[in-house]
Amino acid sequence: MNQNWPRLSALIDEAMELPLIEQRAFVAAQTDGDPDFQAAAFHFIDSLHSGLTGFMRTGAMGTDAPDRPAPLGEGERIGVWAIKSLIGEGGMGRVYAVERVEGGFTQAGALKLNDALPGTDLLVMTQERQVLADLDHPSIARILDGGGLPDGSSWMVMERIDGPTIDRWCADHKLGLEDRVKLVLAAADGLAQAHARLVLHRDLKPSNILVDPMGQPRLIDFGIARRIGSLEAAGPERLSLAYAAPELVEGLSVGPASDVYGMAQVLHELLTGHPAARRSGLPAGIASAVDGEAPVAINRAALLPDIARGAPSALLDDVAAVLSLALRSDPAARYPTIDAFASDLRRALAGRAVEARADEPGYRFRRWLMRFKWPVAGAAAIALSLTGGLGAALWQAREAKAARDAAVVEADRTEAVRQSLFLVLGESTEAAGPDGTRKDVLDRASERLTREFARDPAQYAPVLKALGELYFHSNDYPGAIGLLKPVASLPLAPTTAPTTKVPPEVIAEAKVDLAQVYLRTGEPEQARAMLTAAQAFWASDPARWQSDMIESRLAEAQIVRDLDKDPPRAAAILRRALADRIAMSGPANRDVAIFQNNLGNVLSAMGLHDEAAASFRQAQATWAAIGASETPDAMNTLNNLAASEVLAGRPKAAVPQFAEAVRLRRALFGPSAALAALINNNAKALLLSSDAAQALPLAREATAMARDFAGEGSMLHAASAAGLSEALLATGQAKDALATAQSGHRAALQTSGAGTPPEIVALIALARANAATGSQDAARSQLANAQKGVAAMGPGGARLNDAIRDIRQRYKL
Repeated sequence: MNQNWPRLSALIDEAMELPLIEQRAFVAAQTDGDPDFQAAAFHFIDSLHSGLTGFMRTGAMGTDAPDRPAPLGEGERIGVWAIKSLIGEGGMGRVYAVERVEGGFTQAGALKLNDALPGTDLLVMTQERQVLADLDHPSIARILDGGGLPDGSSWMVMERIDGPTIDRWCADHKLGLEDRVKLVLAAADGLAQAHARLVLHRDLKPSNILVDPMGQPRLIDFGIARRIGSLEAAGPERLSLAYAAPELVEGLSVGPASDVYGMAQVLHELLTGHPAARRSGLPAGIASAVDGEAPVAINRAALLPDIARGAPSALLDDVAAVLSLALRSDPAARYPTIDAFASDLRRALAGRAVEARADEPGYRFRRWLMRFKWPVAGAAAIALSLTGGLGAALWQAREAKAARDAAVVEADRTEAVRQSLFLVLGESTEAAGPDGTRKDVLDRASERLTREFARDPAQYAPVLKALGELYFHSNDYPGAIGLLKPVASLPLAPTTAPTTKVPPEVIAEAKVDLAQVYLRTGEPEQARAMLTAAQAFWASDPARWQSDMIESRLAEAQIVRDLDKDPPRAAAILRRALADRIAMSGPANRDVAIFQNNLGNVLSAMGLHDEAAASFRQAQATWAAIGASETPDAMNTLNNLAASEVLAGRPKAAVPQFAEAVRLRRALFGPSAALAALINNNAKALLLSSDAAQALPLAREATAMARDFAGEGSMLHAASAAGLSEALLATGQAKDALATAQSGHRAALQTSGAGTPPEIVALIALARANAATGSQDAARSQLANAQKGVAAMGPGGARLNDAIRDIRQRYKL
C-alpha cells in the first residue's frame, strides 16, 4: 500500500472531482486489471464519503435522507422520558433533550432516536447500548435507558452533558499548555477503563469529548466502538478520517494503539487548532500513515496564540515528542496502550524524562538537571558525602533494582497478554455471530484457550490466567475456576528448576487469583492451600517479590478472619503489611490507602469501631495526599467511615460523611442502585439522629431509585421502603407509613418469596407500622414469623434481631 500511495492519491483526487454517481465507475475503469489496487481505491472512496458523516449526517453516502415523520414535539413521551426540545438531526435519526417524568426523581438525558428506514443500521445502536452499559467511569457519559418502538425504530437515552466540546472549552477558558494536557489525561482515564473492559472507541475527536460544568471531560458516541477490536466486513465504517488511525482507514485489524492515535490527534488539535494533517486535501490519518512518513513535530510557531505565549519550552518539546510517537503510522511503533501514552504525558508534566525521547543523546541527563536544578559543580561534593554509606546504599539499590526489574517484566508480560486477549476475543466475537452475548464470546475464547494451553502451556498460561481474572470480575466464579485451576495446578518449586516453561510467577499469581475465587465461593480451606503455596514461592526471593508478598496479606487476613475466626490476628497481619507497604512505597500511595481501608473493615468486624474510624480517616488522608479524594475508592472509604460512626453510636458524626459520599457518587455516576443504597444510609443516620424531617425526602428518593435500578421487591428496595415507612412514622404520617410498609412487603413477597432476607426486612417494617397504628396482634404475629427467619440467617441476622427487640420494647408487644 505504501509504495502505491502516490498513484492512489492522484486517482482519488481525480475521482473526487466527479459527481458522486460517476466516481466508482471512473475508478473501476482506471484500475481494470489490478483487483487489489481497485479494492484499495474503492475502500478509500467509500471511507471518504462515510467519514464526512456520522449519526448526525445529511444522508447515507451524501444523498438526501428519505422522508421521515415530523420531529417529536415538546411533552411527547418515549418510555418514561418526556421530549423537551430537538437538539439535532441527520440521516440516521434525531437527538432530543429529554427529562425523566416517572420514578420519583428528575433526570435530564439526551435521547437518540434511530429512524426505521431502509439503510439505517439499527444494530449500531443496539451495539452502542451494550458497549455503554458495561462502562462505568466519570469520564464516560452513561447510558440511562433504551429500547425499541413498534415501527422498528430504536432509541437510547444517554446522560446529557451540559457543556461544550473539549476544544470549545479550552478556547473559552483560555487554557494553557499544561491545563490542556491535563484535560486530555482526564479523558484518557475513561478510555483506559473502556480498554480494560476490552472496548475500543475508534472515533475519538474533539466533538466526541464534552466537558461538563465541573471541568470533567466526558467521552460520548461509542456508535462505532467494538469489543476486542473485532471488525465485521459489512461495508465502510463511519470514520472521522482526520482523526482515524491508518489501520482503521485501511480496514486492517485494530487494537488499543488505534485509540492512542485518536486521542493524540485530539491533543494535537487542542494545541494547534487542527489535527496533524500531512497532505493537501487529506487528513493525517491517510496521508502520513499510508506514506509511512513521521508526523511533523509541533513547535512554538504552530501553537495557538493563547498557548504559545506561556508554554515552557521544555514541556512543549516533551509533549511534541510524545505526540510524534503516538501518531506513528505503524501501530507497533506507537505507545501500545492508552495508559502508556498517558504515563508519558504525566512524566512531561512532572518534569521527568519521557520515554518518547529515550533514544535522544544526552536528553535524560539534561532533563534531570532541569528538574532538580542542582549545580553541576556541586556533584563532586555530593558524591563525597555519600561515600560513608556506600555499602548500605548498594545493598538497598540491589533490592530496589530487583523489585524494579520484576515490575518491568510484569508490565511487558501484562501488555503481551492483553494484546493476545484482544486477538482471541476478537476472533471469538466473530465466531459468536451478531446475536452472540458477552458470555458467548467469553465461553468461546475459554474453550479455545484451554485447548491451546494443553498444547503449549508456556505461551498460553498467562493468557488463560488473564481470561480467568476476567471471569472473576464478571462474577462467574465457576468459569474462573475452570480457567485458573489448570495454571494454578502446575508444579511450583521455588528452590529447583521449573519442570515446565511457564514462568513460576505466573503460576503463583494464578494460585492467588484462585484463592480469591475460593474466598468468594465460601471455600477458605482451598483458598489457604493456594495462597500458602504462592507465598512460599515469593519467600524464595523476598527482594524481588516483596510487592506481591505484601499484596497477598489482604487475602491472608481474610482467610484468618473467616476460617480461623481470629479477627485480632487478621488485623495484626494487615498492620504489618501496611507498615511494609509504607516502607516500600512511601505513605502517599494508593496501595497504602487500600490497606488502611481494609484494616478499618477488619477492626469494625471486631467491634473496635473507634479504631476502625481512625483507620478510615487515615485512608481519607492518603486519598487526599495523592489527589484521589474525588474517586470511587475515596467514596467507599467515606461510606465505611460513616458506617463505623453509626456502629460506634455516633450517628450525628456519620451524617456529613454519608452526605459527602452521596454527593461524590451522584457527581461521578449519577442515579444507580449503589447511589440509592448510600442515600438510604444517609436517611437512616438522620433518623438515628432524631432528624426525621431531613431524613424523609432522602428516604423517598432512595426508595424510588432502588425500585428503578434494583427492582421492586429486591433487598435494596425492601430496605429503602422500610426506611421510608420509619421516616413517615417519625414525622406523624402513620397512615402513609402503613401503606408504604404494606406495599414493600407485598413486593418482596412476590419477587423474593417468603422467608427470604428481603421479605423478612419488609415484614419487620410492616410489624412496626401495624404496632404504631394500633394493630398489636398483627404486629406480634409478624414479628414472631420474622424472628424465625432471622434465626435461620445465623450471625448475619443480629441487627434484625435488635430491630425486632426494639419494636417490642417500644410498643410493649
